[in-house]
Amino acid sequence: GRSLHPHACSGAINPKTHLKYFAALGRVAAVALYHGETLPLRLTDKFLDRAVLGARASLEDLKSVDPTLYANKVRYLMDLRGSAETTAAAEDAAPTRETGNRETATNASLDATVRALDLEWSDAADPTGVFFPGETRAFTLLPTSLTDKTPPVTAETLATYLRAFVAHRTYGSVSTQTAAF
Repeated sequence: GRSLHPHACSGAINPKTHLKYFAALGRVAAVALYHGETLPLRLTDKFLDRAVLGARASLEDLKSVDPTLYANKVRYLMDLRGSAETTAAAEDAAPTRETGNRETATNASLDATVRALDLEWSDAADPTGVFFPGETRAFTLLPTSLTDKTPPVTAETLATYLRAFVAHRTYGSVSTQTAAF
């Protein structure tokens, strides 16, 4: 069956009372747990981990919330980064005089590939495009410099970008709903 996870734009329909629904659902869930009853409601494990246990985010968390996005973006970038590390390790194992040059070339190639993807330190306010078409909402991870420009995502910052992106999509974008629950 399907598991439910709050939508980042749940307040767009009824901004005055939407958090009251999450608070009421949290109370009903608490009473059911207290009395040992089960609810015919399947919330994502990651929502419950965060809401009830205060768990930290991992890259695998997005798989239960949005499996397609996980496979097409997060897994792709993890594989891209992993294949570059594997290539560099294999080249290090081969006895040559130019190992340092090959490692530099591999890192430069990965950096060029990551830069070509044009990743930004922002995310769509409404990933589905239904409520706020084309609007983006920046999630702040890296401190901005004096020029107020965020640095580009590079091979060096790719792991940090992935952690920030997954944390934002699974928890950050629904933090008000989670807190109300």
